Amino acid sequence: MERNNPTEWIKELKIALINRDEDKLKLLSKRELPSFNSLEEREEALSIINQTIKFLSAQKRETLKKMNSLKKVKKISNPYQNNFHSSFSKKG
Repeated sequence: MERNNPTEWIKELKIALINRDEDKLKLLSKRELPSFNSLEEREEALSIINQTIKFLSAQKRETLKKMNSLKKVKKISNPYQNNFHSSFSKKG
């Protein structure tokens, strides 16, 4: 990709969003924004950026839900693990 080619940048951002490629989206977000040639390019870029923010925010919420579920499972299973280990140590 040419360094500040707005058309290519928008295209790459669209493809990354369609493919749900979080790594590519993050990489593109860290690059310097290109100088857009028209209002249409700016509006298109803004729209895709907003969609990207929504997607990444949803991914973050989903990850947090999964983490909380794992924490709950760990809390529930932890007493059993402690009892299991302590019952073996008492017999020795």
